[in-house]
Amino acid sequence: MIKFLLTLGLTLGLAGWTAPWADAGPVLILDYHTFLGTHTSSLDFSDQEAISQLQKMESLGFRFVGLKDALAGKTGKELSLVLTIDDGNHSVFPAYFKIFKPLGLKPFLFIYPHAVDLSRFTMTSKQIRELEKEGLDMGAHGYFHDPMGAYTWEHDPASVRTEALKPAAPLTKIFGYRPTLFAYPYGVAPPPVQALVRSAGYDWAFAANEKIVPVDFSDPKLDHWLVPRTIVYRWNLPRLFRYLKHYAERHDMKEQEAQAPSVP
Repeated sequence: MIKFLLTLGLTLGLAGWTAPWADAGPVLILDYHTFLGTHTSSLDFSDQEAISQLQKMESLGFRFVGLKDALAGKTGKELSLVLTIDDGNHSVFPAYFKIFKPLGLKPFLFIYPHAVDLSRFTMTSKQIRELEKEGLDMGAHGYFHDPMGAYTWEHDPASVRTEALKPAAPLTKIFGYRPTLFAYPYGVAPPPVQALVRSAGYDWAFAANEKIVPVDFSDPKLDHWLVPRTIVYRWNLPRLFRYLKHYAERHDMKEQEAQAPSVP
């Protein structure tokens, strides 16, 4: 009888069990950089421009999820959006309070440690810790933010090793925990460099370019060491929004949002 009850309990338990990604849809990982509003870089946006972009994405019916939630399969069934910000520019600190916090958004920050507390163009360790208290998660973005591509690996492998192996220790002191996610400076890395980053103890590594590539974390073929992200440039915004609008129309995103139960 005991054996029967154990078997029945196990069967019922398995029947109700689902894999973490079973109902998870794809995500588009967006990569922002600075919020200076100077218009001197195609990567830079003013506070109001960024707010307008994010509100427009939301108005199309898209849901924003955190990067770690996406990794854990905590997304909707349709395409969700993930926000990441690279480099740790000093504009990110006020931008969080002016742009993201009022909208209830928590972007993931990829930071390189060399310039922290050394450059006026970079956030201080105090500011980084304050953003941590706000609930923002963070990862590594190299050490000096030097290239890690094939050319540099061939001609200056020592530099690439520094970018892969050195950031964890200083970032651990700043963050209070060891980073487990890595984003390649300049967004590219050949297989030997990916292996180097993996050997440094990271769980995932992220690329970046202008291509619009949704990511399905449930895909067993997904390369954990070259996960695509879409850089948000000023010049590729029209293409990005055409893609999002087309996707939203094809999947009735607004209708699904209206029918979705409210979260208490």
